[in-house]
Amino acid sequence: MFLVTIKKNSFTSAISLAQISEFSLILVLTVPFISEELFSTTILLAIISIALTSYIIKYELQIYGFFTKPLSLFEHLALKKKHLAKEYKNHKEIVLIGYHRMGTIFMKVLNKMKKRVLVIDYNPEAIERLQEQKIACAYGDIANPEFIKKINFSGVKVIITSIPKEQDNIALLKHLTKIKSKSLKFVTANHLHEALTLYDLGADYVIIPHIMSGESVSLILDKYLNNKPTLTKIKREHLKHLLEMNDESKR
Repeated sequence: MFLVTIKKNSFTSAISLAQISEFSLILVLTVPFISEELFSTTILLAIISIALTSYIIKYELQIYGFFTKPLSLFEHLALKKKHLAKEYKNHKEIVLIGYHRMGTIFMKVLNKMKKRVLVIDYNPEAIERLQEQKIACAYGDIANPEFIKKINFSGVKVIITSIPKEQDNIALLKHLTKIKSKSLKFVTANHLHEALTLYDLGADYVIIPHIMSGESVSLILDKYLNNKPTLTKIKREHLKHLLEMNDESKR
């Protein structure tokens, strides 16, 4: 799994640098003895690369899919970190995608419920912490179609993603539809229109953090506005959780 992630990272980094730099234009304008042909070619390349860059970045996943087989030659570069691709053969009830922030909150609740969870994250440091805690985990990017295909979703009852990237969640939902997954699908979105799109693609529940936080505060106001002792207790529990999260982020 780590190998396909390295291949994708190499490709996306390369196409992000495809645009000709402004420095090239400065050179052709200031350096003497530049031929007219070279000058014209540089200007033409600048116009073409600048015009295409936004489209290349927008459709980088589709372009990557087209070139994925030739790009396999980059896979040997990742061999020294292959241990991050550790696979867990035993089936899990829940797949949690994204361990940072919201993911840690979900994981805490799932641990209390004694659920068997597989955590997928794109941060090597998070994966190392999870391995130290002996929590089943896999390093990878759900935006990478090769990686998603390697995840065994059979028998998984619930899939939760705390990653709010719309295209990543769209790709995940489309894959789950393709494999006819019957799992409950909880995904995250930043905006209302994104949530509606994700519902159309089969999400069972879309988490919109800023809306949910407002709803949660409204419930607290309604229930505890005139009950200061209970509100103080909730405050202490909240502060304790924030301190735990802060300690976790510093590790």
